[in-house]
Amino acid sequence: MWRAATVAPMCVLYGAQRLDGAVAEVNDVLEGLREIAHGIHPAILTEGGLRPALRALARRSAVPVSLDVQVPGRPPEAVEIAAYYAVSEALTNVAKAAHASAAEVEVAADDGGSTSATTGAVARTSAAGLA
Repeated sequence: MWRAATVAPMCVLYGAQRLDGAVAEVNDVLEGLREIAHGIHPAILTEGGLRPALRALARRSAVPVSLDVQVPGRPPEAVEIAAYYAVSEALTNVAKAAHASAAEVEVAADDGGSTSATTGAVARTSAAGLA
């Protein structure tokens, strides 16, 4: 005859093992999604280029953004991606950490083909020679 004192711990153990298995499966799925998402860039960046992608970032920003993009034509894809993510991260930092009321973003290309993005006084990054 089974007693409640014997059955209850077995049920708890079984439930805990099943929960551990479910957590492991969810973590595996999340890792797979992260790997997929890592190679995906915003459609507006891929289709329209850096200028419209940065305008979209500025519109979605938590603080008003003054945007000045002085890049003739389209830089190489790797440069666009680097500049986009640098500005995106900088605007996130401005909104979260700087407690700013506004941000200024300047993106320019020099004659050597490098693109430089400056966001306020908070962050500066440069992507040069990426092709």
